[in-house]
Amino acid sequence: MTSEQLGARRYVRVDRNSTGSSTTRSYVVPGGCITARFSAPAAQQHLAGETSSMIGFTTRQQLAQALSDRSDGRLDLDPSAG
Repeated sequence: MTSEQLGARRYVRVDRNSTGSSTTRSYVVPGGCITARFSAPAAQQHLAGETSSMIGFTTRQQLAQALSDRSDGRLDLDPSAG
């Protein structure tokens, strides 16, 4: 299935019953996968449709850069075993 996340394949499973629903989203990306499960009572099932805007991805390189920037270069995502 196409995905709102660039470079990821998305799989969705929706389970509904009289008390509510749960939505499981799995994203397959190069080198891994991410699974998120959302549950809502029957009166709030509309929330399941909003879950795609709650998930975002970032690359390891972007994460490493953000850590370096926020720590003024003092921290490294992959410190050497010194």
